[in-house]
Amino acid sequence: MNDKTCEPRWAAIASTLIRYRYIGLGLGIAVFLISWNTSQRFVLNRQMESMFQADNPILKDYQQLQSRFGGNEVVLVVYSDADFWNENGTRLSELAALHDNLAKIDGVGDLMDLSVVDKLIRRIEQPIELFGSERGKSGIFSRSKMASAMRELFVGTTHSARESTIAIACLLEPGGDSTTKRSATIANIRAELNRAWKDREFYLVGEPVMVEEGFELIERDGQRLGWISSIVLAVMMLVVYRNIRWTCLTLLIVHWSLTVTRAICVWANWELTMVSSMLVAIVTVIGIATTMHGLFGYQRYLRAGHSARSALEISLQRVIRPVFWSCVTDAIAFSALLAARIEPVRDYGLMMAVASIVTLVAILLLGPGLATLGLSVEKSRPSDERPDPMTNGLLTMTWSDRQLKKSLPLILRTKWFTFAFLAAWLLLVAIGSSRLVVETDFLKNFRSSSPLARGYAIVEQQLEGAGVWDIMMPAPARLTDEYLSEVLKLENKLRMISDGQILKVTSLADAEAAARESPLLASLPIDARLAGMKASMPRFYDSLITSTNQTSTRTLRLMLRSSDRRSANEKLDLIDAAKKCVEEATESDDWKRCFENVEPSTSIEKPIVTGYFVLLSNLVQSVVADQWICFIVAALSILIALRLAIGDWSLALVALVPNTFPALGSLAVLGLLGMRMNIGAAMIAAVSIGLSVDSSIHYLIGYQRIRKAGGTRFDALEHCQSHVGMPVVISTLALVLGFGSLAMSDFLPTVVFGVLAAITMAVGLVGNLWWLPCLVDFAGRRR
Repeated sequence: MNDKTCEPRWAAIASTLIRYRYIGLGLGIAVFLISWNTSQRFVLNRQMESMFQADNPILKDYQQLQSRFGGNEVVLVVYSDADFWNENGTRLSELAALHDNLAKIDGVGDLMDLSVVDKLIRRIEQPIELFGSERGKSGIFSRSKMASAMRELFVGTTHSARESTIAIACLLEPGGDSTTKRSATIANIRAELNRAWKDREFYLVGEPVMVEEGFELIERDGQRLGWISSIVLAVMMLVVYRNIRWTCLTLLIVHWSLTVTRAICVWANWELTMVSSMLVAIVTVIGIATTMHGLFGYQRYLRAGHSARSALEISLQRVIRPVFWSCVTDAIAFSALLAARIEPVRDYGLMMAVASIVTLVAILLLGPGLATLGLSVEKSRPSDERPDPMTNGLLTMTWSDRQLKKSLPLILRTKWFTFAFLAAWLLLVAIGSSRLVVETDFLKNFRSSSPLARGYAIVEQQLEGAGVWDIMMPAPARLTDEYLSEVLKLENKLRMISDGQILKVTSLADAEAAARESPLLASLPIDARLAGMKASMPRFYDSLITSTNQTSTRTLRLMLRSSDRRSANEKLDLIDAAKKCVEEATESDDWKRCFENVEPSTSIEKPIVTGYFVLLSNLVQSVVADQWICFIVAALSILIALRLAIGDWSLALVALVPNTFPALGSLAVLGLLGMRMNIGAAMIAAVSIGLSVDSSIHYLIGYQRIRKAGGTRFDALEHCQSHVGMPVVISTLALVLGFGSLAMSDFLPTVVFGVLAAITMAVGLVGNLWWLPCLVDFAGRRR
């Protein structure tokens, strides 16, 4: 029964799998049942901090900010109301009622809006009002200097400078089950707003909303890709081969692989992050690509008159070696992501390496049993009526097989044109790659028509910029006028950096200066003014300065706002300029005199510039920088794996061309078209090379099999072109349509990833059926 063109050890493995196929099927079912409950605990970590390695100094600074000032997660409700400032106070009363309802929502720690500012101003002005202040024009409607200063203090937080845009800042409570609690809190805030404002358009923005919606879209897109790829594959199998059994077999292998992979990730304590949320999609891709070749061989032998067992055994002998090495090279390619510096990228590499091996195990355990379950496995034609598998190296061919076979002579006759084309392609890659620009504006990850993008556009244009970041400064235990004066000087210097790129700086010094505009408060000592502010707005006060034990320094917080519509280099330059400005200010003699009688604290020794703006500016830069390292490691690792699989360095080298050139070409197109590279594009190079190399392995192992059986170089290429080519075409088409479906996503990194992956797979198909035969023929002639 063994095919003489198969190596004995692989033939023996195939025979063993067929003989014990039902034992393997039972074992696979047992593993699935054990893994099922565990896999349900595999959750998506929606914290943006999960994108960084735990010991990253930038992340540590941000975590220090969160621990000192209570979570730091703010959901901003933005809406337009040109009539708000009518002095009858109707809209203010409505806002106060909405404030009370939002404050009752579980997970909302505190709120800051104009109703709170109004109460603060009224409390300060109440003694003056008792002595004759005009009633109805107190609070935020007051024309006093203090009220004007207070309104200016909260510009960008509660309202715009032109006062037509109103905002409500909802500070979320830290701690607890952050992912579940935050999602529920945001949903409840949205529900309350919809109840209160049936006809008013509003937007929810802020880091929690942006991350929540981004992760939700990514998770949905991964599921979409998995379903669409599976449906397209099923339709193709049913239309072209009318084989329901193998359609179901492929879907079961994919589902089994996903369940077991998720269970392993839970046992290993790995979490799904933004980077690795495409797990479903990639496992589907691997499962489709590996089972397709087995289906084609099985179908051919079955049509030729072999029994189900005979057809399965011969086809399995043919594909077990390339399937094994395809899954191994996939695992090696994804393991190359361990060279990245970002922890989730490394976890993603490990997850996908595990998924690749799990898919191989699924094929070996489930494939033979499911393929023959319920069939009369021994019924076949007499042996003398069966087509000889070695007759011209071919079995009965379909029309598509014949067309692929006919294309080979033309391809080989024009190989020098092919080499010239590849040289031009390489030049294109060099030029396009040098023009790549990184996209660090996280808002551009969403379609401009999405509510989140429209809301952030309002924040960017009317609320002092969408770039939110902070500076933590040492402060004496007892604040003095001299210290706060130095802080105000520093703020003015920050506002002048790079022609005013920092649009707003707010600190406790600004709040204290605004309170001093009241004649009554100006006559009080600074300690009394600050105590009154803390009593009136405790959460706002605590968000600006830490508490003290009167023996050490405290931490003062400067909140900065800047435009987020800048390039990566401009953002990093602005951050560096702010750091330099802060360092110069804190090294001055006037600053040091504020700490002459204060015992230094060990908790904060120097100013720290941090915040969400700083996190994102460094995140995308790191992902993009890592992609080239990961790509080189993946290419070299796959080259070694190809050498082990094929046993020939020359064939291993030529196999890299149709697998690396498409990925590099897709990135070059971005540079040539002036499109910015986001996270989706940055991941494509290392990922796509692992997915496209499977077809080359099947092609080259089939080529070697015919050559070892005595076939000529042309015979071997002709066999591969017709018999390996068609399953490659069908599987690639299914994957191209599946990846292309991601273009419908509202999350643009997913769109870019899907479109580039589809283009890369399509060009890889051309490479494997056009470039690879030319290169193999050329390498063979040179030898």
